Amino acid sequence: MSTSALELVWSASDAAASVRNTVRLAISIVNYRSASWTIGALRSLAETMAQAPHSRVYVVDNDSQDGSSDAIALAIADNAWSWATLIRAPRNGGFSYGNNLAMRAAQSDMRGVDYFMLLNPDTRVEAGAVAELVAFMQQHPRAGIAGSRILNEDGSVRRSAFRFHTIAAELERGARLGPLSRLLERSAISFPPPDREMPVDWVSGASMIIRWQVIEDLGPMDEDYFLYFEETDFCLHAARAGWQCWYVPSSRVTHYVGQSTGATGPAALQKPVPGYWFESRHRFFAKNHGRLYAAAADAAWIAGAGLARLRAKVVNKSLPDPPNLFRDFVKASWRLRKQEVKETAAVLNPDPAAIPLPSGQQNENPPELTFSALLWEDFCTHERNLLEPGFWAVAVHRFGNWRMQVRPNIARAPLSLTYDVLNTAVRWGWGIKLDYTVKLGRRVRLWHHGGMVLGARAIGNDVHIRQNTTFGISSRKQPWAKPIIEDGVDIGCGACIVGHTRVGHHSVIGANTVVNRDVPPQSLVVGVPGKIVKSLAKDDTRPDAKLASQAS
Repeated sequence: MSTSALELVWSASDAAASVRNTVRLAISIVNYRSASWTIGALRSLAETMAQAPHSRVYVVDNDSQDGSSDAIALAIADNAWSWATLIRAPRNGGFSYGNNLAMRAAQSDMRGVDYFMLLNPDTRVEAGAVAELVAFMQQHPRAGIAGSRILNEDGSVRRSAFRFHTIAAELERGARLGPLSRLLERSAISFPPPDREMPVDWVSGASMIIRWQVIEDLGPMDEDYFLYFEETDFCLHAARAGWQCWYVPSSRVTHYVGQSTGATGPAALQKPVPGYWFESRHRFFAKNHGRLYAAAADAAWIAGAGLARLRAKVVNKSLPDPPNLFRDFVKASWRLRKQEVKETAAVLNPDPAAIPLPSGQQNENPPELTFSALLWEDFCTHERNLLEPGFWAVAVHRFGNWRMQVRPNIARAPLSLTYDVLNTAVRWGWGIKLDYTVKLGRRVRLWHHGGMVLGARAIGNDVHIRQNTTFGISSRKQPWAKPIIEDGVDIGCGACIVGHTRVGHHSVIGANTVVNRDVPPQSLVVGVPGKIVKSLAKDDTRPDAKLASQAS
């Protein structure tokens, strides 16, 4: 494939010129205190990028604070690498965080992106490696992700294609016993690098290309992983969405292992495994398979590692492990279990002092109008029609808020009883649930022809809400997880908006749309789950919102 693939994508021939000139590739390199290696990686990309006029490299410096960003900026300027952009991150948020910054920059700067590539700073891209990946992706439209053949510094092949982590794989990984490994061979995470292209579960993030459509389908990388397991998680979710992951050995990248993080490679065996590795591993299992599965995976590894240590004592040999690995693993597992128990207890039995009071515990009616003026405005908003159920739902809501300012409490008691009766009548009679704890703006129009559950934290001014709409919690374990609807939003009939979600001002939510992530201002959202098909908010920088939007 190599010669023909290179000619197909980035050759100087007239026949391939149209393809070469339309490839839009963004390459992300996340740097943390490894400026010399990052500059070397850029140097290895120079020839490739010179032949790719619509492609760019984004170097994200994760707040190194050691002069790395200045050194990289100087190298880019001195070498006239006009295809490279330096992004100075405000904090060291980890590998996913840095790559997500590059994703958003690419989406903003480039006129559409076809492919997004992750590249470690401590790598050297061999000739034709990037072109091979792009050519493969063009020839395999169902391939969402592809990884290079990773070489060690001495030219030997490093394992970079893997199976997903399972309980059986953790047992084999911990034990490393010949008979058990042979028995669990088909479950083992690692296997000898194949010499041909083949589909795999996941590939190393040291050199991994992603079809941009996959990013649009899945959203950004999970930033709760600081380092490690983030590419495994992303590949797993891509597979669940129907995308294939491939290993492409014709694309070759040399990896100077551990130079950028110090957590892998030969030197890593001289120091303990960092805490974030245990946290990332635990998150992968708990997030994707549940906490019980994560506990079983821990138990499997501990059992396997215990067998390995018992065998090592019998044969009087030492294990090639980092210092105190077994002890640190058990301690981390126990600590993370205790943390989960505390989090679950906090959710099921929240401390009232630790949770902000919901809107409505005091008078939350708009302060610029009196209670009677608000009722008149709401009446006009509902076309001065006393038969409009929406008007009565809003009026009862205003009354529920107004009564909270009445003092003393004994004087408020009959008003509260009246509110409870009216609120129940609205709920039972028309199926509209709008509690006084919702902070409601002015001129809110409820187009009621069916049930409405409006469990929001706040609804802004000039909002129109159609029948059968539901706002509310994403889980019974998070009863306070309610959305915020900003000014001027128009919500179609049957829409559902859940969780800690913010819908930006003057957005339109299509009928029967399910919204479960932030929506930038002036967006059009349709589908299940809701997808932003148009947005005028090009300056919106919220990760979930901007990455999903397509600027009109």
